[in-house]
Amino acid sequence: GSSGSSGADDFAMEMGLACVVCRQMTVASGNQLVECQECHNLYHQDCHKPQVTDKEVNDPRLVWYCARCTRQMKRMAQKNQKSGPSSG
Repeated sequence: GSSGSSGADDFAMEMGLACVVCRQMTVASGNQLVECQECHNLYHQDCHKPQVTDKEVNDPRLVWYCARCTRQMKRMAQKNQKSGPSSG
């Protein structure tokens, strides 16, 4: 094992401080790291699909969920809805 320059990024990945998509911890203006409040993974605004807007990042009241958790929560919500007389 040769010690490359990616030591900091490897460490950040283990500590959960780096983007789970590109595995980098570098941030730029307009490309901040956002944390999913459900799975607590970090995503760069640009790495996440759909892209996270500056407005979302800077909104202190916003609770942000990544696309995967959003999909899961939608599925859960549909499953939890009481099945009425109409067959979906």
